[in-house]
Amino acid sequence: MKRKNKMKKKIKKKSIVIILVLLFLSILIATILYFTYKSNLKKAINRKYNTYITTKKNINLYQYKEKKYQVIGQLLTSVDLELAKKKDSNSEYFKLKNSDYYIHYNDIKRKIKEISINKPENYLAFNSQVEGKKITRLYQNKKEKIRIKEKIKFTLLYKDEEYYYIDYLNQIYALKQKESNIEEKENNSNEESSKISILYYQTKPTEELWNEEEKMLLDSKMYTISFNDYQKWLRGDIRLKKNAVMLVSNDQNFTSDKQIINYISDEKVKLINNNTASTKENKLDNLSAYYITTETTKEYFDKIIKQETFEYPKKETPKNEKAAGKRNLEGNAISIPVINYHFFYDPTLGESCQEGICLSTQKFEEQLKYLKDNGFKTLKMEEFRKWMYGEIELPAKSVLLTVDDGAMGTGKHNGNKLIPLLEKYQSYATLFLITGWWGYDNYISPNLDVESHTHDMHTEGICSTEARGAKLLCSTYEESLNDLKTSISITKSTEAFCYPFFVTNEKATKAVQDAGFKLAFIGGNSYATRNSHKFKIPRFPIYGSTSLQQFINIVG
Repeated sequence: MKRKNKMKKKIKKKSIVIILVLLFLSILIATILYFTYKSNLKKAINRKYNTYITTKKNINLYQYKEKKYQVIGQLLTSVDLELAKKKDSNSEYFKLKNSDYYIHYNDIKRKIKEISINKPENYLAFNSQVEGKKITRLYQNKKEKIRIKEKIKFTLLYKDEEYYYIDYLNQIYALKQKESNIEEKENNSNEESSKISILYYQTKPTEELWNEEEKMLLDSKMYTISFNDYQKWLRGDIRLKKNAVMLVSNDQNFTSDKQIINYISDEKVKLINNNTASTKENKLDNLSAYYITTETTKEYFDKIIKQETFEYPKKETPKNEKAAGKRNLEGNAISIPVINYHFFYDPTLGESCQEGICLSTQKFEEQLKYLKDNGFKTLKMEEFRKWMYGEIELPAKSVLLTVDDGAMGTGKHNGNKLIPLLEKYQSYATLFLITGWWGYDNYISPNLDVESHTHDMHTEGICSTEARGAKLLCSTYEESLNDLKTSISITKSTEAFCYPFFVTNEKATKAVQDAGFKLAFIGGNSYATRNSHKFKIPRFPIYGSTSLQQFINIVG
């Protein structure tokens, strides 16, 4: 019996030892697994962390309250964010820089090198604050991106009819005005532009002159703005830093690497040449502007930069002369404006044209009416050619109207806008037709001369060695000559030729001369005189944005 009890005690003791060993092993394994999990979790967290990240869609935004992370909002789309520096390497939540909000590490989609910042650098914040009503909803491109279940106050950066725009989390977001409250608050005391100088370049300045004027702008710490920003400033939707100017030109070849050059096609916009800066009292159809001309010396350009109002000195009419400038002592023309059109359309008929060289029939008729009402002689090409060669004299009020290509609105088959208006105002014009593209019979009228614009060489991008890669310039002499002769066989005229895209080279000019043409036209925005190169006669291109006053300034 004693032996039996002794055996039981021994077994019991062994069982306890086994249980303790198993318990120890279990605790040891659990501890190892726990620390392995923690280590792997830490590595996973560290792998996700980056200064700049992109989130997944539809994730929670957290706030740390009462010693725990509580949901405070949502990111409804993928959002680029900048994270604050990590203070706790074990935390599964990353804090957003410059905020009290967090995201979970597992809600990060990817790391990125940087955030694309879309802040307009020349805007001044308004002295106002905006905040959401109960819930703050932030939008980008009219889509809700962030929703936070509390009110947040933001500095108002700019606005439009529907939204207030704010700078938040290194991005520009918008709050709907109907979902927000606004109140005044002093945010900055920086001086804003209360006036803006509009500099209107009717033609492209010489490289030397532009370099000098651009240097004066830069030295004066002026910066150029877009027409879109100017309109916002005019409406009071933005505040601009001091020293803003707007550059406007009708010449689309006028470009700059450092400055914004605006080409305004809106027919409602009218620039008034009154040599004064524009203010917010201006309207789009009556904008004060400085016209930059040959009279604009360095001294006057400095006045423009300083937004001063001035008048150019009046020119005295030389004694015994009937007029100075474009006529001689006998009242005959010594220079003639050659006008260049392209396409015509009628917006009242639902027609539209997106190119800058398109002109509405209403503006074209306005110009023809001005010429007729003011006694201008619109020339036939033969008259202009004879004047250029000194065979005849022409009255000072002479103008040559030219139209290039034969496309939209110029023929009876593609809108028929040109010929009826010429006939209505008893005006004459010359069409330079691409004879291989449109039929000659579509343009027959006693008021319209038809001359060559090549047969089938009005194509660009053919080569990289010549201006615009123009086909006429890139083809061989024989190919060019054959094309020109084909065109002549259709127009039955060698009075004049027009180079595609206003460009030529020595080979092309020789081919034009050898084909028998007596004149050839380019661009250039200057007046034709008898001293002009007869195969490089300059013209004034007319754009959709050209106002009647600008047209009047050209024809004199």
